[in-house]
Amino acid sequence: MIYSNPSFETEKHTHAFGAMLWWAVSLISMFTVGTGVTAIGLCGASVLKITSTFLQDNTAIVLMLFFAVAIIIFFIGLLRFASVLTTSYKFDSNTIIKGTLAARGGLISKITANTDFEFVRANFDTDRYKKTIYENAVLTGETKRYLKYSSNGRTIKILKIYDSMPDLRIAENTVKKSVVSRVIKRAALVFAIFLALEITDLCIGYGKNDEVNGNIFQSNATVEKILAENGYTMQKISNIVYLYTKSTADNSRTSKLRIVYNKSGNIDKTEVEMFIESENDILALENLLKVFCKSQNTDEFISDVRKQLDGESANAKLTLDNGQVLRLGTSGGYTEVHTSR
Repeated sequence: MIYSNPSFETEKHTHAFGAMLWWAVSLISMFTVGTGVTAIGLCGASVLKITSTFLQDNTAIVLMLFFAVAIIIFFIGLLRFASVLTTSYKFDSNTIIKGTLAARGGLISKITANTDFEFVRANFDTDRYKKTIYENAVLTGETKRYLKYSSNGRTIKILKIYDSMPDLRIAENTVKKSVVSRVIKRAALVFAIFLALEITDLCIGYGKNDEVNGNIFQSNATVEKILAENGYTMQKISNIVYLYTKSTADNSRTSKLRIVYNKSGNIDKTEVEMFIESENDILALENLLKVFCKSQNTDEFISDVRKQLDGESANAKLTLDNGQVLRLGTSGGYTEVHTSR
């Protein structure tokens, strides 16, 4: 009878782990790609003053999808990897006995024990191993990674990582490759592929930069003209974000408009907190809504703002083109127009 336990030395010759190693690659890639390539892409866009790239516009979605796929690969691969490393075999004439270490303990300690031949030989025939018996087993074929046996109509596939398997033949000219070296090479390849994709993304973004900036500049110029005429000052936060501010007459409140543009020059998001003190403020709001809300009539909302400024109670709201809701209210005695908080 022959006891066969998992052997990394044997696997160096057979390279039988194959796709099972992707769990380790996915773990490394979570850091090298998920963190490294993302940082390179975002920092590169910042240094090159690129307004819009695919990664910039979809950072959260890209990272969520990447980590979700990586985590799935990690857990599925790790379970398969752990399964074969906690399994040993006993070959007794034409009977194959598969034993899975069932003793309690951590995964690493179980793998360490099962890869120790002396432990396997001493404990395989005890109840520490959960066994499956295959009688009348006959070798029927061989693939790059498996030996195939037939046992009473059932097919058994045994990975070529088990030391002393009677039917395992290793060619003398086989190149030895360690698990670690193959994992590192694959992780480096994954990093290189994603880095190349991100560099391509940066190049595309750089090529379209003038067009994107032109769209945003044109849209913001309209907003700036309306607000500047009403005493607002503009602060450019980034290529796509602009902040407009204006203090009330008694300096007790500050009107703020934070506008975020998309690469087409359309308004993606607005944060509005405007304090209305005079008819000039209402006119500025009315002109601003012609930019923010082109799809519907705003006369009723403006009328309610005038009523509120004149002391009448009004509770109005208006849905902007980007889906946000503009509401009318009061704050500290002032008529206030603000986006929903």
